[in-house]
Amino acid sequence: MKKKPDPKTRSTYACLFHPKSIVVIGAGNNILKPGGRVFYNIRENGYAGDLWAVNPKTEAVQGSPTFKTIQDLPGPPDLAIVAIPSGAVLPAMQALAGKGTGAVIVLTSGFGEKTPRARPWSRKCWPSGKRPVWISSAPTVPVS
Repeated sequence: MKKKPDPKTRSTYACLFHPKSIVVIGAGNNILKPGGRVFYNIRENGYAGDLWAVNPKTEAVQGSPTFKTIQDLPGPPDLAIVAIPSGAVLPAMQALAGKGTGAVIVLTSGFGEKTPRARPWSRKCWPSGKRPVWISSAPTVPVS
């Protein structure tokens, strides 16, 4: 069996743009919510790597088994997509850093996205500064 590359040895951009494994923190069954929508889109659009869901409140997300915590994941994910309330993001990010996650995208609001306040916050989450953290509020697109 071919061994998967360790995210710690893969380039940051390889982990972000060509992930071998993805975890959605806050994945859910409601595809109208960010975590559920992201999980659904990844799965339904033919992603061939490992796709994991972390949700302590349910046994399965959209037919896939869930992990209760980040520590329960079978290995370090190349890419983590964090779609949980802002108050829970810092502990999740610290757990992802400890797990050896390759790259992270945070889809939540409440970090001062329109001010420079978000940058120091991301350094607090990932103090090594070796891996990227993208903090983004869910964009609002006007429909006309």
